[in-house]
Amino acid sequence: MDALKKIGGGISAALPHITFCWALMLLVFYVINIFNTAMQFLDSRLSQRFALCYAIVTLLAAVIALIRKRVPVLALLTIAAAVMFIIPDLRALAADDAQFVSTQYYSTMTLVTSLVSMVFAVADIVKMRKAAKNA
Repeated sequence: MDALKKIGGGISAALPHITFCWALMLLVFYVINIFNTAMQFLDSRLSQRFALCYAIVTLLAAVIALIRKRVPVLALLTIAAAVMFIIPDLRALAADDAQFVSTQYYSTMTLVTSLVSMVFAVADIVKMRKAAKNA
């Protein structure tokens, strides 16, 4: 049972770091997509699946932070942003439709979700480090 707790603790400690890295990647894709739309960093099916995985990991990290009462306000904000990002992706994948919502909505939600989850991840990491230092 102790091994399971260690694994769960390690995963919950790693999720904010993973969230931060993926959010940074999405921001880079967003900026590249502004300058070179032909590369379709935000419009391809691969990017949709990547963004869906990112949003699910972000949602999971926010739920864990909310349960552990680390940064509740930011966790709720991140959950809301991730859900607004996930729903159109799931509808598009279920319908097997490449054009799921307007490109403008998707780009805006990419930017908003990335920024919100980056702030959440940094706050969560700082809170975890302070708790580990005080323990």
